[in-house]
Amino acid sequence: MKWPSGLGWRLAILVWAVTLICLLGQTLAWLSSEITELEHRIATEGTVLVQGLASAAAPLMTGASPDRFDYLIQRCDRTIDLEELTFADRDGRILGHSDADRVGSVVQDGPLGVFGALGRSAGLFGALEKGRAYRVTAPVLKGTTVLGFAVLRFRSDEVRQRTIDLIRTALGAAAFWMVIGAILSGLFVRRITRPLNRLVQAAEAMSADDLDTDLLPGPPGADEIGVLQTSFRTLKAALRSRRDENLRLMAELRRFNEQLQERIDDVTDDLRKASAHMELVISCMEEGVIALDEKGMVVRVNRGARRQLQGLYEPRRGRHLSAILPQSDRVLAAFDETLRTHRSRVLELSVESDALPWREADSAELDIHTGVRYLTVRIYALAEPGKAPTGCVLTVVDDTDRRRLAVALRRRDRLASLGTIAAGLAHELGNSMHGIHGFSKLLLTSIAEDDPVRADVEVIHKENLGAINLLGRFLQFARVTEGAVEPRPIGMLVEHALSMCDFRLRQAGVDVVSELAAEDPLVDCDPQPLTQVFVNIVLNAADAMAERDVRQLKVSVRPLGPHTLRVRFQDTGPGIRAEHSDRIFDPFFTTKVATGTGLGLAIAHQTVQRHGGRLGSSSAPGGGAIFDVDLPLAKDLEVSS
Repeated sequence: MKWPSGLGWRLAILVWAVTLICLLGQTLAWLSSEITELEHRIATEGTVLVQGLASAAAPLMTGASPDRFDYLIQRCDRTIDLEELTFADRDGRILGHSDADRVGSVVQDGPLGVFGALGRSAGLFGALEKGRAYRVTAPVLKGTTVLGFAVLRFRSDEVRQRTIDLIRTALGAAAFWMVIGAILSGLFVRRITRPLNRLVQAAEAMSADDLDTDLLPGPPGADEIGVLQTSFRTLKAALRSRRDENLRLMAELRRFNEQLQERIDDVTDDLRKASAHMELVISCMEEGVIALDEKGMVVRVNRGARRQLQGLYEPRRGRHLSAILPQSDRVLAAFDETLRTHRSRVLELSVESDALPWREADSAELDIHTGVRYLTVRIYALAEPGKAPTGCVLTVVDDTDRRRLAVALRRRDRLASLGTIAAGLAHELGNSMHGIHGFSKLLLTSIAEDDPVRADVEVIHKENLGAINLLGRFLQFARVTEGAVEPRPIGMLVEHALSMCDFRLRQAGVDVVSELAAEDPLVDCDPQPLTQVFVNIVLNAADAMAERDVRQLKVSVRPLGPHTLRVRFQDTGPGIRAEHSDRIFDPFFTTKVATGTGLGLAIAHQTVQRHGGRLGSSSAPGGGAIFDVDLPLAKDLEVSS
């Protein structure tokens, strides 16, 4: 017999075997149906039986004897394998029962229906249960009136025995056909799997990079497996060619990767050096640089930012923008607008602070303390073209020194102009004014006391003398005379100045509180002009407190560092107005329109600078003005701060 050579025939035989299995399943389904039908028949017979019992029990429902149902119960027990027989009224109260102890109780084992039998089949496996129980009910009628119910529970082994017989028959037939199907399937499947196994072995050899060994025996056949073998050999030859080509390309790629890795290492090293160089440049910048994310959190900050904000805020990574700059509402609004519009913003901020800028003053002339720090903040968006910003960069510059420099330069220009004017006036008017002074004095000696002209000449003499004194004060700017510098106790100079002003202070009702150092430190100074500085400040304080109810001048001397001390004059006057704070030491600037010339504090400022010190002014928090005279201690003298 010639076996079919096509793969389609072999698959058809395999399908036939599957169909055989399906028939076996159908047989099992038929077996289950037979068992179900048998169960229904038994339940129906039970229903007929309980209906007969219900009819026989109708006359007994109204009796009073508790054993009136015993005859029916015994007769039923002889007919079937009785488990339980119950006669109950319409309310479920048991009138008769196979168990006499339950008479008078209520039915608890399920609802009482008009007619009822087994509701669901147990199926094939449930039918194997030994002594399967059935429960059927029937109404007890008298005419058309329902007097109660009869409930019958019984067992039957008929289904189980019948099920076992059917299963034996079905298993025998199934076993026979399964053996036949297995033999046939094994023979045909073997014919299919042998060449496939060889193809699998060849494929495994190919996967192990063995493309030179031919594991397919003989020439290929004409069936589908043969076509597959031919295609496999063609694929193997193509793979062998590709393998050789890939090996060559891999060698070239390996050389290229080595060269590329060297180039990447060089570029990475250059980028690392460039990044380190950029970090070093940014960290060395005097200008503060602060990088923020889109939520306003600090992600990077250079040392310049900490220097620019020294004494005000402490910018560090993880803090929010509102906590590192003054006027946070303005800064946050500018930050949001920069993120939205991609346009940079510039803000001029100011904050009241006694802390000096981080840089040292270039000279004593620039050490002008106003009690306000000025910051310039520029905000730039971090965004690639066409993309949303990922954050912002802030640059912070403390412009306090620049403003101080502007004030100092303005003051210096005025002083230089004043010096030039003073020199010219001294040259042009000096001789004439002294001539007027001499002749007016000589004229006074020749005029009698009761002469009416004498009063006019005295006025001329007095006013000319005032003009000569004013000219002398101008000359202090034109020709600064250097006196003898020697170590002097600062406390003694302060007390001497207070004693010189004692009459004026008592006349003005000013209470003087002195807090001088226990050990009177020495300063290198010219005592006469420095004492005049203290006198000028004290007299200005007395004038400022003229209209105040409380008039107190507090004078203190305390160390400001290892080489500097501070003499502070604090009064209870109206203080210094903000618009006057930058001009208070300018020549000719005065708030005493009637009596002031505006030269007292200008000369005092110049004198303190000439001694290498600083004269500053501010307003006290509770009112009043504060003048601080900071002077260097005598050489080789230090005090503890």
